[in-house]
Amino acid sequence: MRLTPMIVTLAIAPGAATLAADTLHVPADHPSIQAAIDAATDGDTIFVSPGTWIERLDLAGKDLTIRGDGAAHEVVLRSPDGGTMLELDGDTPPTPIFADLTFTGGVDATLIRVGRGSPRFERCLFRDNLRQAFTESGSCSDTDGSTFADCLFIDNEEPNGGAVRVNQSNSQFVRCAFVDNAATGSTSGVNAGGALYIDDWTCGTHRVVMQDCWFEGNSAVWGGVIYVQGLYPAATFQLDVENCIFRDNSASQGRSIWSWYTTLRVTDSSFCGGGDQIRNSWTDLGGNAFSNSCESSELDDCDGDRVPDSLAINLGLADDCNGDGRPDACTAGDPKIDADGDGIPDVCQTPPCIADLSGNGLVDGGDLGIWLALAGNDCQSDPGCPADLNGDGIIDGADIGVILGAWGPCPD
Repeated sequence: MRLTPMIVTLAIAPGAATLAADTLHVPADHPSIQAAIDAATDGDTIFVSPGTWIERLDLAGKDLTIRGDGAAHEVVLRSPDGGTMLELDGDTPPTPIFADLTFTGGVDATLIRVGRGSPRFERCLFRDNLRQAFTESGSCSDTDGSTFADCLFIDNEEPNGGAVRVNQSNSQFVRCAFVDNAATGSTSGVNAGGALYIDDWTCGTHRVVMQDCWFEGNSAVWGGVIYVQGLYPAATFQLDVENCIFRDNSASQGRSIWSWYTTLRVTDSSFCGGGDQIRNSWTDLGGNAFSNSCESSELDDCDGDRVPDSLAINLGLADDCNGDGRPDACTAGDPKIDADGDGIPDVCQTPPCIADLSGNGLVDGGDLGIWLALAGNDCQSDPGCPADLNGDGIIDGADIGVILGAWGPCPD
């Protein structure tokens, strides 16, 4: 369609055009993360190279994306003095994005504080903080609330809320794991929420969601995983727990959840370890399971590191060379085949002549003979399956196609 002269004038008028976002690299373009932040404007993305970056960060209200240029465990952001490393607040709530980063080093104060805002954390690792990794104070505004997707909180502690405290905010946790976090308070009334302390004492109008999350080995006196309290005496504040797994958490009251003046709704979640799993009133929306033993509970941790396989892969804590969702290091349950025992799954190797089973430099009748001798073997239970050429776990007719397709001399 042809533009009229007036429309053309408006399109090129000063300030009318939207400037393209810039990409900044640390340290290639700027020597530190803070230097890149100072140079950036709203909408820019900062890529941080692998390494340990000891800084205190001030976004100055800018809406930026700060992303690790590697797996989360390779790009470490550490507090320079054990105090708060990052604080977000302001009259205009910021909405920055943080991705593929590790946050650690909090000793004397909460590592990350959010007053007002709705930051998003993707594939981030929060570990080894001796005070809470994250605190969100919020307000009675519905715009406040952080989102965590595919994040791991491990080995954090605090008198109340070992890893996270959420206050008056609409926060969401999706596909996150909380492992071995602890509330450590020793004074009366202080030792609640081994992983999370959630409250809305002032507004009572917010909703926090835990979806597809995993909780293991967290501990407190009240609420081994979550302590949640809403506005007295109403129960208008809401916590939704959907499709979550609670394993081997501990508390004197509420091994998994301690709820007070809160509309707690739980659906499709499993709890194991026995005892008093949920203390006080809650709504059972169906699909929930309770077991004394965790041995038979739902698992998605084939390598036994107590972190869900998909999350470990997303954070770079486990390799998955062929993208099947299972760590390469799996040694039990359903391991990837390593017929030659070199520690590298066969499906992840690309030898120049995979169909040369005899090793004579030719794909010929000798290789067919080896296939016939091994045909029918189940490679999932018997890893000695060199003739499983297509990696489907069975030596069958599909492997003949690979042999015939490679017939003749092996390439150099």
